[in-house]
Amino acid sequence: AKLESAIQGYNTLGDKRQVSRCTSTILSIRNVQGGTALNEKNYDAAIGFYDDAISRKASYAKAYLGKVLAYDKLGDVAKMEENAVTGIEAATAAKDNKTAGDIKKKMRGFYFNEAQKNMSEQDYVTGESNLAKSIEYGNSNKNVFYQIGLAQKGQEKWQEAVESFEQALSMESGDAAAKAKYHFELGAAYLALGNNAKACENYKLSLHGEFAEAAKYQIENVLKCDE
Repeated sequence: AKLESAIQGYNTLGDKRQVSRCTSTILSIRNVQGGTALNEKNYDAAIGFYDDAISRKASYAKAYLGKVLAYDKLGDVAKMEENAVTGIEAATAAKDNKTAGDIKKKMRGFYFNEAQKNMSEQDYVTGESNLAKSIEYGNSNKNVFYQIGLAQKGQEKWQEAVESFEQALSMESGDAAAKAKYHFELGAAYLALGNNAKACENYKLSLHGEFAEAAKYQIENVLKCDE
């Protein structure tokens, strides 16, 4: 209440610097209140605190991050996405790299986890869509490209699957055994595309560990690579 009164007084005096300082203090208070409400699982109250902050300063990025976290708990993906987009824009404009990064991290993790649920249910279309959203929010590790390749394989989108598995393989810094799973999937994709030479090449490179037996079967009995 004192801060509100001070803002009114400073506005009358035309002291924009002090108005900004008082407003920033209120925003910090609302952010703490929102965080406390989140911890107490009172998600509607948290959103209320963050909305109050945004009503005072539409570009207050931390409030959008808080709303993303709250809507995640409420299961409202559309609202999560809406606040993530606005929050990233606000944070970027304010050069608040930390908050922008936190929002992106939350969103790419959310969409990746959703994709894993889709994949376990063999919903490859939704899985691919969610993996693409995860990539859009900055997920650039080899596993996300491997997973999107599997989603494309599940839809028999073989050429796209090849591109995704190749991308994942290019990011694998491990030994031949670590690369075997990518080569195995590439073998299957090239076989489906009718490129037997490439299929043989990749199956031979996947003769390691858990993939060895299945790869050997493809080489000797299906493709007859050495005949």
